[in-house]
Amino acid sequence: MISLMKELHFSEDFKHFCIRNYLESVCYHLKINKSNIARFVHKDIEQECFKAGLERTQRRLEDTKMRLQNFQKKTVNMITLSNQDKLKQCYEMITERKGRDTKDFKIRLDLSDSRDYDFMAAVQDQILPDFSHLRIDNVGKDFYFFKDFIFFNFPQNIGCLYLNLGSKMCDAEAISDIIIHVSPRISRAFYIGSCDIKLPQMKNILQICKRNQRIIGLLKCKLELDTVPDLEYCLSNSEIREIHLDFCGGQDYCDWENHPERFSNLIEAFSMCTDFKCNLKKMCLGGCGMTEEHYKKILTNFGFNIIKISDHFVSFST
Repeated sequence: MISLMKELHFSEDFKHFCIRNYLESVCYHLKINKSNIARFVHKDIEQECFKAGLERTQRRLEDTKMRLQNFQKKTVNMITLSNQDKLKQCYEMITERKGRDTKDFKIRLDLSDSRDYDFMAAVQDQILPDFSHLRIDNVGKDFYFFKDFIFFNFPQNIGCLYLNLGSKMCDAEAISDIIIHVSPRISRAFYIGSCDIKLPQMKNILQICKRNQRIIGLLKCKLELDTVPDLEYCLSNSEIREIHLDFCGGQDYCDWENHPERFSNLIEAFSMCTDFKCNLKKMCLGGCGMTEEHYKKILTNFGFNIIKISDHFVSFST
């Protein structure tokens, strides 16, 4: 029993507590006053009480150990489930109608990976089950194949979607009809990455997503901000709570470090949108090249005094 307690890393105080607790319980059932335990003359009674308490404690500890092992086994199985295993289970669900629920799955599809490409081709005209997160990388690798996949296979409901257009920036106009199609099916967050977004496309994206998503992300995107854009109409009745602009201010994109007026132009445009300004609670600016003090100064100048600024990058690990 002592070895079992050591294996479960119980302290000496806890072991003594268990033994004392069960010893008192046994004494109660034997109608023995616990205050007189130390005065027992008959050693057999002492030993029986102590033995009964130890046996009961041991059974409880063994049961606890078994429950702990089962929990650890389930946890390990969940953690080690690879992206390919998840895709296999998804395929079984839509073709054979079997397998586990996928609503907690974080799926990543890469069009440059032959295995992911084969999976996307194999589902044909079947609609994928619902996911927690879906990330699709290198969309530009085979854009028309990706477009067919979105219109014929995209889930009915998904928590978070990240479309990463690839290493080379693509024009946002190419995915405007895709955004219209997927936005009503996304319940929480929509991110677009590696995209050259002109002002008309930025207005279009914000107007489509302002009512459906609480979190909008434009990651590693080049935005047209040399002048103050007019966003008042496209952000009216906005329910957006967070906006993520990670790396948009980097030197390869908007270069806010050398052109801080571009960030200022964006914030000034946001400040003119009453609904957006009231509902926005957080802005993520990781890798944008400016200091937090500089961000706060510009935000404060335009009335965003209670906005939380974060420099943590969005994570899409599967």
